[in-house]
Amino acid sequence: MHQNKKFTLLFQYLCLGLVLLYCTQVKASVLTQSIGRTSLLDSVFVYMEKIGVKHSDIVIRQVIVETGWLKSNFLMNKNNLFGFQNRSGYLNFPNWKSSVDFYKNWQSRYYLDNSEDYYDFLLRVKYASAKKYVEYLKKIDIPEKYAHPNPFVNYTPPD
Repeated sequence: MHQNKKFTLLFQYLCLGLVLLYCTQVKASVLTQSIGRTSLLDSVFVYMEKIGVKHSDIVIRQVIVETGWLKSNFLMNKNNLFGFQNRSGYLNFPNWKSSVDFYKNWQSRYYLDNSEDYYDFLLRVKYASAKKYVEYLKKIDIPEKYAHPNPFVNYTPPD
């Protein structure tokens, strides 16, 4: 009987150790994914600044909304950071930079008055079908580093 108690206690410790190991691995995986998303968001912001996207502090909020903080597999698999669509559906891009380039070209074509408030512009051109899209953008708490132009002056984003 004494031997069975030792075995039971040893088995319980082994199970507890396995559970803790699993939880640690899951937490590390989630942390790695989060760091990866932060790094990608940084790279997107830097690239927008590099190619001259106007109001990048607002545009990065659009990326966050459209991709759900870069978690949306649907748009991320299409490298479509902005939810751009045509009559056939959502656009596919070869990489995320192409999506940013597309946005820059779209912005250059339609945002012609630099004195116009960018949120008003997004409403005027009906960028999104959601009625409270601009209100939602304004509520997004972005990291301070995205609130100022050129925060990573000498940083080169990875491909």
